[in-house]
Amino acid sequence: MRRGRETLALLGLTMSVVLLINGWRRMPAVIPMHFKASGVPNGYGPKLELLIVEAIGVLVYFVLLAVGQMPQRFNLSAKTDDPDRPRQEKLAMEMVGWLRLEVAWLFAYLMWAEVEIARHAQTGLGSWVVPTVVAVAIATSGTFLLRFSRGGKG
Repeated sequence: MRRGRETLALLGLTMSVVLLINGWRRMPAVIPMHFKASGVPNGYGPKLELLIVEAIGVLVYFVLLAVGQMPQRFNLSAKTDDPDRPRQEKLAMEMVGWLRLEVAWLFAYLMWAEVEIARHAQTGLGSWVVPTVVAVAIATSGTFLLRFSRGGKG
């Protein structure tokens, strides 16, 4: 499952970059850059700002990738000599992997939506985006908090 998750995360990251590159020429110089919680644009800026958004997405992806490689540095409830530490490190790395997948696809959606909005093919991000992002983050965090709290049971 780990390999599949990592492949999907990398696909999301790649798709985000490709969508921006392919849509760049079709976008006007000024595009919606800020959105209300309802997904409706309420701020505009130069399309060059999308490069910053994309850079942030790529940076977050690679920071999470690096963090996931250093479980011994995580601040976990089990101390380094605790027999439950290896289980907690494995869970922490898995959680970071899921977060990386979620971030990659969030930025892929944002790039797709920005291109579509700039082309006037879509009017906003959609009212479902913020509640969905929050729900996914809570579900991921909650699932792993439960798994962490179970001790040696999983």
